[in-house]
Amino acid sequence: MDIRKKINGVKIRFTDESEVLPSVIAVSTERIAKIFNKDHRNVLRDFRNAIEKMEEIDELNSEQVSEQPLYANIKYIDEAGRKQPALAVSERLFYQVVLAYTGDKAFILRKEFIDTFFDMRVELELRTKTFINRSASQRDRRRKELKESYSKEISVLQAKIDHKNKLIAECMASLQEDVN
Repeated sequence: MDIRKKINGVKIRFTDESEVLPSVIAVSTERIAKIFNKDHRNVLRDFRNAIEKMEEIDELNSEQVSEQPLYANIKYIDEAGRKQPALAVSERLFYQVVLAYTGDKAFILRKEFIDTFFDMRVELELRTKTFINRSASQRDRRRKELKESYSKEISVLQAKIDHKNKLIAECMASLQEDVN
């Protein structure tokens, strides 16, 4: 299943039918870079750093490791027609990196991504046999439950990032005081 959408004027495709990440909702770092108006090399670096950290954490917490892959190495064709490295990233990895992007525009863009990921998950669940056999009221109730659950997850992640950003700002202020 695919959802095609335009975010910040950039066409984007969310899919769970990728050959590189089957059954995982994924989006490419190249598209993320374009949407957030960032250099792809920097976005790729952000995601690779997050992968390294997440893999370290997953090794320590082996019982909590997700069975779904975080990413796959892919290629895209740049403006000059050359093949360039990129990543197809899972929703889990997407949140780890993109929720740290700051500013009003980034907030709006993150919300559009999050809404699209949510729509994709709901569509996937709608396609499962058990969900199809439910009544309309059961489906509506489940949609509401899913939305509340995902909203809570996102709020927790945003709170963690806000806390880290506050600590970074405090450290920077302290360093600035030391310099002066």
